[in-house]
Amino acid sequence: MSEEEAKVTARPWHLWVVGIVMTLWNSIGCLDFVMTQTKNDKYLEAFQFTPEQIEFLYSFPTWAVLMWGIAVWGSMLGVLLLLAKKRFAVEAYIVGLLTYCLAMIRQYSFTDFTELFPETSYPVMSVVVFILLLGQLLYARAMANRGVLS
Repeated sequence: MSEEEAKVTARPWHLWVVGIVMTLWNSIGCLDFVMTQTKNDKYLEAFQFTPEQIEFLYSFPTWAVLMWGIAVWGSMLGVLLLLAKKRFAVEAYIVGLLTYCLAMIRQYSFTDFTELFPETSYPVMSVVVFILLLGQLLYARAMANRGVLS
């Protein structure tokens, strides 16, 4: 491999920064998913959720739980594949972003979420998560286009 080819395919320093920060960020979603699905009341009570809010979180239909799980674990898989310099990071992020969008459409359009969780921080956080997921996807695609991911 020539020196120029090595530069093109070498792992840039910022991939480590993005990868580590996004691993930490995505682990929050994975932790939240696991704690909710294992019905860890103490975890949810630490956020000062009411019994009605906790019951709402426990009442998701199976297909909604699957969408949520695919969104968080797909994004975690995306960042791990990114760190491993694998092209499939892009596809993992696409799946994670699409399922996140479907989960949010369900949550905000077809449930009582906004009545049970009226605080403005929830929709704001939903937008922040969307922007970060989109950013991860665009970054992975840029790394794939540069030849960093194989």
